[in-house]
Amino acid sequence: MKHNNIILKTIIIAMVALLITSCSSKKDTDKKLKTFVLKQPGIEMKIEYFGKDDTAFKQTIESKIVYDKFPAKGEALEKLKKEIKKISDQYKNLKGVEYKINFAKEGITEKTTMNYRKVEFEKIKKIPGMMFTEDPVNGVSLKKTIPMLEKQGFKEVK
Repeated sequence: MKHNNIILKTIIIAMVALLITSCSSKKDTDKKLKTFVLKQPGIEMKIEYFGKDDTAFKQTIESKIVYDKFPAKGEALEKLKKEIKKISDQYKNLKGVEYKINFAKEGITEKTTMNYRKVEFEKIKKIPGMMFTEDPVNGVSLKKTIPMLEKQGFKEVK
């Protein structure tokens, strides 16, 4: 059960990270700014920010859970799958969000892409676990995001 809480917390942290940066300009939105990774037993996450200077306009999160390396087994793993499915269902049909999840025999892969110019923040912030430290419409610097990611164990890939 403890491992389920850690993984759910990690997923929620990634979602929060997905939402605490936003845009302030419409140029150079595809330049990769920063990449962060988190590796724990049975789970790997990669977060990439795209934009200009210190401002992200788009973000992607890729997650992979490998069942045979994952600490939770049996009923605990099934409960975790249900929780992930429940969270993933809330991303369906959200403007500015592309969400893909695959429950395969060997594990779960998940990819979320958020375009801050198109996302409907009023709808996103209603999803449980989503938090904002500032109004994302005004833009939030990566400098404010990076310490939170590092505190959760993410490492920057240079």
